[in-house]
Amino acid sequence: MRIAVLKERRAHEYRVAGSPETVGKFIELGAEVVVEAGAGAASGTPDSAFEGAGATVANDADSALSGADLILKVQRPIIASEGEDELARFTRGQMLVCQMGALTEPDFVNALAEAGLTGFALELVPRIS
Repeated sequence: MRIAVLKERRAHEYRVAGSPETVGKFIELGAEVVVEAGAGAASGTPDSAFEGAGATVANDADSALSGADLILKVQRPIIASEGEDELARFTRGQMLVCQMGALTEPDFVNALAEAGLTGFALELVPRIS
């Protein structure tokens, strides 16, 4: 399985969907992890930390997404009606895990379905403590 960790493009989002620690755990489980260059910069995590954990750093989103089965983001991708169309870079059949606003953002949910992507909305995953 190839996992892509993408840079966040929404304003005021400084987090990254993976850490060197989680990347290392995915790799130990047999996954290949590709991180878009600069994905962790806003959170203070340099590309070299991801490389040190065993990930490949891709020059851009298109390279990171190429061949990916699972895409990790913090916030939902920007869709055409919002400006830049990040979903246009994705390939039919890929899976996306992020905070989607699935119950409040019907335009995004429809765009996801039209793109042929499977979405896992983190805000809908039950949490127990």
